[in-house]
Amino acid sequence: MEQVQVDILQFADDALFVSEATHQNIFTVKTFIRCFELVSGLKVNFHKSCIKVLGIDRDMVHSFSLILNCNIMSIPFTYLCFPVWGNPRKKWFCEPLISKVKVKLSKWKEKHLSLFGRICLIKLVLTSKPLFILSFYEAHVLVCQRLTQI
Repeated sequence: MEQVQVDILQFADDALFVSEATHQNIFTVKTFIRCFELVSGLKVNFHKSCIKVLGIDRDMVHSFSLILNCNIMSIPFTYLCFPVWGNPRKKWFCEPLISKVKVKLSKWKEKHLSLFGRICLIKLVLTSKPLFILSFYEAHVLVCQRLTQI
């Protein structure tokens, strides 16, 4: 039996499977998802799920989407409100991240929270999506400065 290599990245209730584009791997992913459903009692919403395959023809991508019963994703795309196709060294690349942090922290004014409350809010905001996103990309110096400034 041949071994199948499938890498899985997870954040909250999202999962990203990365693998070689073969029918065997697609059936392995489908089996894995079905086993997850049986063990956990949860259901995967395939109508909200997408597949993106690089470097193969459209017919094969279409057959993969039929096997998984999901949509075909186009490039560029966003994952957790963050662009997943671009140059992370550009200043604009982390702009969605900075604006998300700014919006989340500006909803609460300092006068409404104690010092401990502000520390908890900052830790909560800075340890969710930014930590996940910055685990993939090295942060530009200006991004770190702007996050510290906020």
